[in-house]
Parts: sequence; structure tokens; C-alpha cells
Amino acid sequence: MKDYFSFHVKQTHVIALLSQLFEDYDYPESVVIRSDNGSQFIAKKVREYLGMIGVQQEFTHVATPEENAHIEAYHGILKKEVFTRVDYHNFGQIQQILKRYVKFYNNKRLHGLLGRITPMEKWNADKHMIIVKNLVA
Repeated sequence: MKDYFSFHVKQTHVIALLSQLFEDYDYPESVVIRSDNGSQFIAKKVREYLGMIGVQQEFTHVATPEENAHIEAYHGILKKEVFTRVDYHNFGQIQQILKRYVKFYNNKRLHGLLGRITPMEKWNADKHMIIVKNLVA
């Protein structure tokens, strides 16, 4: 699993991270990247990169967190399960805490909406459908 921790996220970081993810996961042709209207996501170079590799990009409307409910819910979980329970004193500490938590979240934490399995169990169960869909297309 790839991640990026920084005080600032720039368009070059977005392109590098997405490139690595697409390479690692053999992205399906039907992938859609949904984001808010942050400058790093609406940047011309990011839009050109995604267009060049055939990945569709869509944006949420301004001041509509409900359009990104899954990420808003994830941030709520982070707040409840990490930030209110763990003491940290600097960026390096919280970076390590978050890296451990993301690994737990994806590989150990059972998710009710997934049928009480982990995200990695769901991915492993369903990734063959993405591969078959690409072979048929």
C-alpha cells in the first residue's frame, strides 16, 4: 500500500503517487478519480496526466462533503480511533502512528459495510472481476 505524508501535497506528488498505484494494481480502464477542488487535483499537469493514460477525473461541488461521504467517514474514523486516543508530539510520530493504523485498517479491522471483512479481503475476493472485465473489454 502506498501512502504520502506531508504538510503540503503538490501536483507532482499526486502524479507520482497515482502512477505508482496504477502500476502496482494494474488499474482497470474504467477507473474514475474523484476529488475535491484542491489546487493539486485541478492542476493542469494532473488533468493532462490522467487524460493521457485514460483515467476519468471528476470533482465534488464546493461545500458538499456529502459528495465524498466515504472519505469524510474515513476522516471521522481517524479522528475517533486515532487522534482522540493517541498522544503525539511531532509530525514524525503522527506519521508512524498513521502508517501503522492504515495497515491495521486495511488488513485487520472488520468493516460492517463490507460484510464484516477487511478491505484487503474484499479486494482479494473481487479483484478477479476487474481482471476478467478488462480481458472481455
